[in-house]
Amino acid sequence: MADSILDILSQGRDETMATSRIYGAVVGIVTVTRTYYPDPSDEEGRFGMVDVKALKPFPKPVTLAAIKAEAKLKDIALVRQGRLSVSPLAAAEFALICRMGGAAKAD
Repeated sequence: MADSILDILSQGRDETMATSRIYGAVVGIVTVTRTYYPDPSDEEGRFGMVDVKALKPFPKPVTLAAIKAEAKLKDIALVRQGRLSVSPLAAAEFALICRMGGAAKAD
């Protein structure tokens, strides 16, 4: 499931977010610089990854609990697959999470 979500991320798309597994929160905006490819550290070939570039940190992290509490975000990949570190978002979802984090959309 996580691999299929990563596979739909397209290069140069800014409607992605970076999460911190340490804090359990979305901490900023990233852009995909390399689309999905197999994880070279996975000897079984089960996992993949994308490369990203940090664009803008949020003034305040947006916790997974806050995202789950927002009805407009109930269907996003991050809610369904909480271990994702990057996920695609529709423009309205992206804007809402940016506002929750105290940031305007990436310039």
